[in-house]
Amino acid sequence: MRKVAAFFDVDDTILLKPFGVSFAKYLLFEGKWQLVADKMKIDFVMKMLKYLLYYKLLILDFDELLETALSLFIGLTEEQLIKMGKEAFDSYAKATISKKLYKIIKKHKEKNEQVVLLTSDLEPLMKPLADYLELPFFISTRLIYDNGVFKGETEKPYCFGEGKTILAKKFADENNIDLKDCYFYTNSIDDIHFMKNVGHPVAVNPDIKLLMEALVRNWKIINTSKTIFD
Repeated sequence: MRKVAAFFDVDDTILLKPFGVSFAKYLLFEGKWQLVADKMKIDFVMKMLKYLLYYKLLILDFDELLETALSLFIGLTEEQLIKMGKEAFDSYAKATISKKLYKIIKKHKEKNEQVVLLTSDLEPLMKPLADYLELPFFISTRLIYDNGVFKGETEKPYCFGEGKTILAKKFADENNIDLKDCYFYTNSIDDIHFMKNVGHPVAVNPDIKLLMEALVRNWKIINTSKTIFD
């Protein structure tokens, strides 16, 4: 008998705010900016603000964003990145977990369905969320280390757009999972490709393009506002 999985996007889905926003707060307000101070030039800050605007306008160039974001971590060790991700999660991101999505995740687990994070966010930064939700598996953008040090490269494909579908299908094949029985929760039109590959796509706090698709295709729509601490 094949297994059932529920895949979850993270930014603006499980987390009501992008993890990148929480991570930026962590760097600025927890005195950690010294770790990346040599890279935090004005042009970097301006680029990231531009990408935040493009994200809201649904015209984001993910490759360009990732290249710029990754430049911040070059020279850091895997151990440093995991530690920073844990501290940023504990201090800022945990407080943005959606109460409704948290309950949905719990229900899927109670039915013995495999719950899997499926996100473009970086692997060392997502581990704390997966650990908090007690999820043994998560799929994200994986970094390549050279003797434990990040030099700026990632594994391909990126966990974004069609890359999410490729990585999720690989996971499903390796774990005897039939995608036709699976769920996928996401907020973004960027994930439309994988939504078409599962039997139960769910639009969570959907952007306007995904909202239109969900209405036309009669997909389930969920809107959330409260966190687990509300």
